[in-house]
Amino acid sequence: MRYEDMQQDPLNTFTQTIRFLDREYTSEQIERAIQLSTFSTLQQQERSQGFWEKLVGSEPFFRRGQVGSGRENLSGDQIEQLLRDHHEVMSRYGYLDRDGKLIY
Repeated sequence: MRYEDMQQDPLNTFTQTIRFLDREYTSEQIERAIQLSTFSTLQQQERSQGFWEKLVGSEPFFRRGQVGSGRENLSGDQIEQLLRDHHEVMSRYGYLDRDGKLIY
């Protein structure tokens, strides 16, 4: 399951994941789970209750939730390193185009 697929087609992506895990849930339960895990809901929960995985004093864990926005926080050198180290996996999962350039 990719974050980008969840953003583009949450119901289908989540339903396929549930089937892969060999679980049984109604479409209503799946839709409710999706509603409860929207980015805005998670941001609100972090603001009101905190988020235990966030480092003390760091930026909010749930920043923007927009596909591709994480690249704005990486330098050109970091992106190049990421591509060098993870090219094969990124290609396999559809993060690179035919020329090896980032899609998202």
